[in-house]
Amino acid sequence: MKVKRIIVPCCGVSNLGRLSVDAAQRVTEDGDAEVVALAFVASHGDGAWNKDALLVIDGCDESCASRVLSLKKVKPKWVLDISTLGIEKTQNGNFSAEDLMLVVDAIEAACIDIDAQVPGCARGCACR
Repeated sequence: MKVKRIIVPCCGVSNLGRLSVDAAQRVTEDGDAEVVALAFVASHGDGAWNKDALLVIDGCDESCASRVLSLKKVKPKWVLDISTLGIEKTQNGNFSAEDLMLVVDAIEAACIDIDAQVPGCARGCACR
């Protein structure tokens, strides 16, 4: 049985927050992973998802997504802070196609790591 990845992206309105959501949706287009909205986690928290295959995407060093999960007593093994990728944070929400692909590549690399370490995963099941 294939284990589905769960990706919880930042939902901020800066370019990094928007990038995290758009990149997560791009990676999950094949259906082998699912995006769970941070607002859903905040309001329903205990979630019936496989927490072993959970990737949290923080847009910046505020780490809002990680902090919300922490408040819900969920400690993910995989956290990606996209502000470490060298993309400058702006408040206008705009980003380039190159920025999007940089974040998609980083998420896919994290998915490969998850696939290698989570029982029941086939390498590449969450990534194209």
